[in-house]
Amino acid sequence: MITLSILGSTGSIGRSTLDIVRAHPGRFRVLALAAGKNAGIAMEQAREFRPEMLSVANEIYPEVRDALAGSGIRVLAGLDGACAVSACADASVLLSAIVGEAGLAPTWEGILPGRVIALANKETLVAGGKLL
Repeated sequence: MITLSILGSTGSIGRSTLDIVRAHPGRFRVLALAAGKNAGIAMEQAREFRPEMLSVANEIYPEVRDALAGSGIRVLAGLDGACAVSACADASVLLSAIVGEAGLAPTWEGILPGRVIALANKETLVAGGKLL
């Protein structure tokens, strides 16, 4: 089974990836999600895929935390939350689909031996260059 951490789960690439997971439930398991400011989609994804953790933008953190209380999903916020999602040790694949340079730090945190980094934006590679 392929285990996933997804940075940018509420964007078009993240949603398309989750469509693939949905179509092949025996092949993939979502361990961690990082979303932006779309509380509705983030909570819907969390309820459907039951990740261990979900990170959201600071602005919607209280709403999402309260809505998912008791679900067993660890709700985090901001850059630290996105970095925690990317560093989820049991994920064999990290999909990095956060737009712009904002994806650099979380992607860097997610580089672990043997992990596949599925980079879905050029800015992270341009900004990180040789480091990545």
